[in-house]
Amino acid sequence: MSAPVTVSITRTVAPGHRDEMQAWIRAGSALASRFDGFLGHGWVRPASEAEEWHMLYRFADADSLASWEASPQRAWWLGAAQGLVGESRVERRTGIEGWFDPPVTHDA
Repeated sequence: MSAPVTVSITRTVAPGHRDEMQAWIRAGSALASRFDGFLGHGWVRPASEAEEWHMLYRFADADSLASWEASPQRAWWLGAAQGLVGESRVERRTGIEGWFDPPVTHDA
């Protein structure tokens, strides 16, 4: 049996585009929620002057996550944020292990 996978992403948003970022997050969450194995998402808004946003999403197993990550829906969603959103760090975890270790960066 495969363990659930949580993906933690730190993204940067272009200054002055907080409303667009929130709409983009909602759109991505709505798309991902239609995929088998989607377990939920969350995000933390930064202080008003910060440009980094911290997002989490979780899938039931690695295969479900791979289906979402390879989907044309996700490709469209990521493309919709070109010039608005950058990605600075991605981490994948299958349990609580590693959440308190130094981060390891993976290509998305």
